[in-house]
Amino acid sequence: KPKRQYSFTATLRVTDSDEGRGMNNVERFGKIAYSMPIREAIDKKLILPIKPHYIKTESNTDRLSELKAIGEFVRTSFEHLEENTMLVPKMLVATQGATQIEDFINSNTCAELIEEGVNIITVHSNKECTTVNGKVVSRKEFNDAKNKLGKDVEAKLIVMHYDILSEGIDIPGL
Repeated sequence: KPKRQYSFTATLRVTDSDEGRGMNNVERFGKIAYSMPIREAIDKKLILPIKPHYIKTESNTDRLSELKAIGEFVRTSFEHLEENTMLVPKMLVATQGATQIEDFINSNTCAELIEEGVNIITVHSNKECTTVNGKVVSRKEFNDAKNKLGKDVEAKLIVMHYDILSEGIDIPGL
């Protein structure tokens, strides 16, 4: 056992019991060494504030249709970035699981965006959902593409993931 281990998280996990898997289990995880409120991190310019973008559907969309229509939601958001920012758009999309990523990868919208020069990379613990422009790749290839495309100020980029934020992700340029 190491004498000390340090863990960093943006998402503090607390459970009802002090003996559970939450970080309030001091016996297992130790005491919090340092904590910074989000507002302070934003004020110190360590992180950027969230800028939500809301999309309305044209009609009454039920939950199942909404999940299947991810391609159109992604396209609408990406076009909003192109029209309303001074930068080449780069966008991070959080999905609700592998099925949603698969639906998007196999959609006409994804193929059209790639054809239009948008780089689309996806990542999920399901290896079939870790892709670069529709091609299944290793996690290393995904990371290499993410870093290269993130640093390229001319590259249009959509990164689609499920739960990668809980692991932590650094995407240059995003």
